[in-house]
Amino acid sequence: MANKESYLGEFENIVLLAVLRLGKNAYGMKIRQEIETRVKRDVSLGALYATLERLEKKTYVQSKTGEPTPQRGGRAKRYFKVSASGIRALQDTKNNLEAMWQGIDFSLSPIHLLIVKGNKLDSRDLLFQSRILTQRMIMTSLLLGMFGMALEISAEPNLENGKRLYKKHCLMCHGLKGEGRFGPNLTDNYWLYGNTTADITKVVTEGVTDNGMVRWGKKLPQAAIDDVVAYVESLKGSNPLNAKAPQGLEYPE
Repeated sequence: MANKESYLGEFENIVLLAVLRLGKNAYGMKIRQEIETRVKRDVSLGALYATLERLEKKTYVQSKTGEPTPQRGGRAKRYFKVSASGIRALQDTKNNLEAMWQGIDFSLSPIHLLIVKGNKLDSRDLLFQSRILTQRMIMTSLLLGMFGMALEISAEPNLENGKRLYKKHCLMCHGLKGEGRFGPNLTDNYWLYGNTTADITKVVTEGVTDNGMVRWGKKLPQAAIDDVVAYVESLKGSNPLNAKAPQGLEYPE
């Protein structure tokens, strides 16, 4: 059962999903545009940043400041990414919505919303219910795959198990301490395919044909992949000896 702190409001859900979808490009204006484009909902930057601040206090998002740019008059963008606890909160909400929608059906009539209760049907006022229905349908679409994101993360990752699996399956290519061998260095700030938890999970799950990265989603259960990803993320900044030269793009902390 999800604890009280993991419950998310409707707008918190939408913001988290927008951040998750945008990946490394998740900053204020882009998040706002993503929400307005997909949900058809006007969003003020004030309300958006207030929600992002609240989500960061809950540890559901993390933020970092990018480099100042001339286009912004020397001001820097603030980038956001969804944390592992944020993904678990999304999953809890998704599961709750799926459970509550079971057994609910809608008639084709434009006059009534019909809720199935055994052999009995209760009718509700359409004007009121249609507003609720619209909101719920939007949220359900977002949470059940509109964004095409893999949100199947429900348990706290086990770092010890992740370390064990890393040594068994990843050591040959990435080195004992993540310093990199045939595969890239996992301890610096340079990444070939993105540095968010979702990015790393996707690479581990789907593999990369061009460089020989195995598709571990066919060999390991999702919980095991989550453990490995958590362990890989724990290696960042460890600076082992004989680390391989950087590859890919830099993602400053």
